[in-house]
Amino acid sequence: MPPASKEQLTEDEAMLLWAWIKSGAVIDKKVTSLPVEDSFRILATHYLVPSDNYVPDQPVYDFKAADESKIKSLNNNYRVIEQLGKNSPALSVRFYGKSMYSSKAVQELVPVKDQIVELNLAHMPVKNDDLKTVQQMVHLQKLNLNYTDITNEGLMQLSNLKDLEELSLSGTSVTAEALRKLLSLLRINELFVWNTKVDSTQAIALRNEYKNAKIETGYVDNGEVMMALSPPMIQTKSAVFDSTIEIKMKHPFRGAEIRYTLDGSRPDSVNSPVYKEPIELTNTATLVARAFRQGWYGSDSSRAVYLKKGVDPDSIQLLTQPDPQYKAPNGNLLSDNNLADLNYNNSTGEWLGYRKTEAAYLLYFHDDITAQNVFLNMIENTGAYIFPPATVEVWGGAEKNKLKLLGRITPQMPKKYEEGKLIQEKISFAPSQMRFMKIVAKPLQRLPSWHGGKGEPAWIFLSEIVVN
Repeated sequence: MPPASKEQLTEDEAMLLWAWIKSGAVIDKKVTSLPVEDSFRILATHYLVPSDNYVPDQPVYDFKAADESKIKSLNNNYRVIEQLGKNSPALSVRFYGKSMYSSKAVQELVPVKDQIVELNLAHMPVKNDDLKTVQQMVHLQKLNLNYTDITNEGLMQLSNLKDLEELSLSGTSVTAEALRKLLSLLRINELFVWNTKVDSTQAIALRNEYKNAKIETGYVDNGEVMMALSPPMIQTKSAVFDSTIEIKMKHPFRGAEIRYTLDGSRPDSVNSPVYKEPIELTNTATLVARAFRQGWYGSDSSRAVYLKKGVDPDSIQLLTQPDPQYKAPNGNLLSDNNLADLNYNNSTGEWLGYRKTEAAYLLYFHDDITAQNVFLNMIENTGAYIFPPATVEVWGGAEKNKLKLLGRITPQMPKKYEEGKLIQEKISFAPSQMRFMKIVAKPLQRLPSWHGGKGEPAWIFLSEIVVN
């Protein structure tokens, strides 16, 4: 019997309670995580939605939810996975940080491919081959490929996505012919093709042929709305070069003007030089580029680093060992002329990461050299607790046990919300003759007060040392 102040359970409520006990009386799982044939799930579903006139406030999907631990493991600063609604099995995935993108990052989504209904890859360097993974997401409804590198060939790989309703292809090289083929195979309701090879005449023909599809080719600029341009595409990747290197850039928006700097500063629309032809570099430089056009906001910055090759050491000894998850068999990667990229989580061993210990290296030169500066290629990514070193010291001399301090710097710390980027710290000193050089970089011991991990130690990551 219930307490005097409580009503007697109804027959349905009693059955629901009994089914719950029979299912194990779990209190830490969602109903939808139980097997479809589970009696408690069946009863609970009907009990929670009792009316024939009930209209759900979110779409109902007939596929199972993905494992929550798997979703959590796939989430990071550059790939965000979210449920479309409370208790919904449907997932939305968005990628951030062009320099952090890789084909592998898309392939890692395969375990949750059946639950992904929205995928945003806008402004990522997506290639046709990446769509081989995307085509496995059979329940995909919205796909954003704006300003990616896909072509007609890649587009046709999407022809099996029968649930696809919204497709964004602005700033790509797709043509009207490819779109016609795709529209004939799929039931797309909205198609965005701004700044593509589809002209107004072709767009009108497509609209007449596929009246159920809303095809957007642009907007009428009445002077009241301003949008930001996408960043320029730097086609020459960051690199270590011998004597000269040619830098090429482009922008997919016709009429956009690219302005740049070579000292790492942010370009403006007035004083910074205009990019008109490939830039020939003969010295170390940090290229920063932005796009401008009248009636539009200037774009965010694109950035690349070019280090002029210096004196290669004959060997580099690791005096301290990196963290086990960010280690390499030896110090060769520090002088392999590869600046790597921002993907410090890769499995190719392109970065050495330190947090609990300082990074200390001994460089040996077979013959005496005269040096006057050292560049260290590193990462800055505050969201991942990766900061510049607190200090960097350079020691040198003829004997490894009798080195003297040549130079010491205290790098500038990043500000809140700065984007992840490659950084190059330069340590200059008076020209000095040496056969041995020791470099010591010490991690920041306590993250600043504005950081979510304030008080914790920071990481430092290194991939290249250039001695001049």
